[in-house]
Amino acid sequence: MSTSCRTQIPLRHAWALTVHKSQGLTLHSVQVDMANMRTPGQAYVALSRAPSLGQLAILHLNPMAVTASAEVKRFYEILKQDGCVDHKSDRGARG
Repeated sequence: MSTSCRTQIPLRHAWALTVHKSQGLTLHSVQVDMANMRTPGQAYVALSRAPSLGQLAILHLNPMAVTASAEVKRFYEILKQDGCVDHKSDRGARG
């Protein structure tokens, strides 16, 4: 009689989405890899999919990935000039 040996690895079912495909969704467990984010607004979309910080894990945090497009910056400046932005709550958005 021969003997065999087997090793079993516990697996968890998981899904992966692109940031583009996740737009508009609420996801209850989110892991965001910021290593290759290059598009303005992409970090915001990815990070805002989780309803709370406790449901969000960030891999390869890249502060340079958190940017705003030139169009958004111009719009924000117009709002500030027109007095539509409360400067006390303005936290100096980077871009």
